[in-house]
Amino acid sequence: MRLYGGETMKKTQINEAKNFMNSMKMEISSELGINNLKTSGANRTAKENGRIGGQMTKKLVELGKQHLNNT
Repeated sequence: MRLYGGETMKKTQINEAKNFMNSMKMEISSELGINNLKTSGANRTAKENGRIGGQMTKKLVELGKQHLNNT
Protein backbone atom coordinates (compact mmCIF):
# COMPACT_ATOMS: atom_id res chain seq x y z
CA MET A 1 0.00 0.00 0.00
CA ARG A 2 1.37 3.40 -0.95
CA LEU A 3 1.10 6.24 1.51
CA TYR A 4 0.08 9.70 0.39
CA GLY A 5 0.49 13.16 1.89
CA GLY A 6 -0.60 13.17 5.51
CA GLU A 7 -0.05 9.46 6.07
CA THR A 8 3.60 9.73 5.05
CA MET A 9 4.00 12.73 7.34
CA LYS A 10 2.45 10.79 10.26
CA LYS A 11 4.90 7.92 9.78
CA THR A 12 7.79 10.39 9.72
CA GLN A 13 6.54 12.08 12.88
CA ILE A 14 6.11 8.73 14.64
CA ASN A 15 9.67 7.71 13.74
CA GLU A 16 11.01 11.06 14.94
CA ALA A 17 9.11 10.69 18.23
CA LYS A 18 10.50 7.17 18.74
CA ASN A 19 14.03 8.41 18.10
CA PHE A 20 13.52 11.32 20.51
CA MET A 21 12.22 9.00 23.25
CA ASN A 22 15.08 6.55 22.76
CA SER A 23 17.68 9.31 22.94
CA MET A 24 15.99 10.71 26.06
CA LYS A 25 16.04 7.24 27.61
CA MET A 26 19.75 6.87 26.90
CA GLU A 27 20.51 10.33 28.32
CA ILE A 28 18.53 9.73 31.50
CA SER A 29 19.96 6.27 32.07
CA SER A 30 23.44 7.71 31.75
CA GLU A 31 22.59 10.45 34.26
CA LEU A 32 21.27 7.80 36.67
CA GLY A 33 24.29 5.54 36.17
CA ILE A 34 22.24 2.76 34.57
CA ASN A 35 24.45 1.61 31.74
CA ASN A 36 22.84 -1.65 30.60
CA LEU A 37 20.37 -0.13 28.13
CA LYS A 38 21.66 -2.28 25.30
CA THR A 39 19.70 -5.11 26.89
CA SER A 40 15.93 -5.13 26.70
CA GLY A 41 13.82 -3.71 29.49
CA ALA A 42 13.01 -7.27 30.55
CA ASN A 43 16.67 -7.76 31.52
CA ARG A 44 16.76 -4.73 33.80
CA THR A 45 15.22 -4.56 37.23
CA ALA A 46 11.80 -3.05 37.74
CA LYS A 47 13.46 -0.42 39.91
CA GLU A 48 15.83 0.59 37.07
CA ASN A 49 13.02 0.72 34.50
CA GLY A 50 10.85 2.69 36.93
CA ARG A 51 13.57 5.23 37.63
CA ILE A 52 14.17 5.77 33.92
CA GLY A 53 10.44 6.04 33.16
CA GLY A 54 9.83 8.40 36.07
CA GLN A 55 12.59 10.76 34.99
CA MET A 56 11.38 10.64 31.38
CA THR A 57 7.90 11.61 32.56
CA LYS A 58 9.25 14.52 34.59
CA LYS A 59 11.22 15.82 31.60
CA LEU A 60 8.27 15.43 29.23
CA VAL A 61 5.98 17.33 31.61
CA GLU A 62 8.57 20.10 31.87
CA LEU A 63 8.87 20.27 28.06
CA GLY A 64 5.08 20.47 27.80
CA LYS A 65 4.92 23.30 30.34
CA GLN A 66 7.65 25.21 28.48
CA HIS A 67 5.78 24.76 25.21
CA LEU A 68 2.52 26.03 26.72
CA ASN A 69 4.26 29.06 28.19
CA ASN A 70 5.79 29.93 24.81
CA THR A 71 2.52 29.84 22.88
